[in-house]
Amino acid sequence: MLGGGKPIAECTKSEIVTMLVAASIIGLSIILVTVFSGQPEWFAWFVGLFVIVALAGTWQSGLRELRERRRFDASGKSDKGPANQQ
Repeated sequence: MLGGGKPIAECTKSEIVTMLVAASIIGLSIILVTVFSGQPEWFAWFVGLFVIVALAGTWQSGLRELRERRRFDASGKSDKGPANQQ
């Protein structure tokens, strides 16, 4: 099932950081495997660029959410984020 995970707004801070680290490790592993598996150079470049763009998007959304939560925490409101207020 694609897209079955919970939205980033519902994740805790530690889950967001874990997602960023895991995405980086997986992305770099894909690049290394592609480069050292004897694939054609154009394919390695294509995969590498695709992974870098995907990682940039992941980091952008994760850091944006963490930054919003930090601003939200500094204003004296709940530290659970806008989606988790009760």
